[in-house]
Amino acid sequence: MSGAGNPQNVATPMAQPGQNVFDQSANAYTSALQGTQGAMMRGPNIGAFMNPFTQGVVNTSMDALNRARQMSMNDLGAQATAAKAFGGSRQGVAEAETNRNFFDQAGQMASNLYNTGFNTALGAAQQQQGLQLNAANQMGNLANLGFGFGTQLTNQQLQQGNQQQAMMQALIDAAKGQYAGFTGAPTASLQLPLAALGASNMGQQTQTQTKTPGLFDYLTLGATALGGLCWVAREVYGVEDHRWVQFRTWLLTDAPAWLRKAYIRHGEAFAGVVRKAPALKRILRPLMDMARRSAGFVG
Repeated sequence: MSGAGNPQNVATPMAQPGQNVFDQSANAYTSALQGTQGAMMRGPNIGAFMNPFTQGVVNTSMDALNRARQMSMNDLGAQATAAKAFGGSRQGVAEAETNRNFFDQAGQMASNLYNTGFNTALGAAQQQQGLQLNAANQMGNLANLGFGFGTQLTNQQLQQGNQQQAMMQALIDAAKGQYAGFTGAPTASLQLPLAALGASNMGQQTQTQTKTPGLFDYLTLGATALGGLCWVAREVYGVEDHRWVQFRTWLLTDAPAWLRKAYIRHGEAFAGVVRKAPALKRILRPLMDMARRSAGFVG
């Protein structure tokens, strides 16, 4: 804003697109400093208010007074002409007196008008300076307010970010726990049937024997794996269903060693139990499916 309403010509910064609240606060604070410094260093601009008063009041009044003098001079000339005394000494004295009165009145009027105009202009300039100082103070307050808003928004965003991070971490932990439950479900679920068949230690004393397998042992294991192994899987899926072969692959490659040994030892007897109690198939099939899929089989 500039002109007669803003003699100090203090520019008001406008918020630019893409600026955040901190940039806008900094611009407002800078403008407040510039406005305060300009108002204090330059002082009231009296001329900005005095010049319009001189042109609009003093000059107009003096012109009106001069026209009145000219009209008086014309009247004196007309009177002198009528009295056949035009150009005489009496006319000269009368004109001189008229001019003297004019200059006296003009001087007094001009003095009064200039005095009034100066006081008026001084008051207006001081008022304008006060308005500028108040505007600068207001901009400084707005800068502080904007900075406070920005700080609050930043803190809220940090809190929201921490909450989102905690939620994501909780979801990741829950997913890891669920995945661990899925992968461990076959092993954990088969422990109960195997315990019923005596695969688990039910309080009996056990002894660990160390044996070095020979060629006959490997041949026996290979024949068992290819032929008679997976009695339970064949009972659950059916002999014609290829999924029992997939379960056998998982059992030979990915199953825990203790489960594989227990299955080889007690699987055939447990298959007979499953054959007599078909309800066990509905329990064992989902567990075997999870074991197959963990080995990469689909279906």
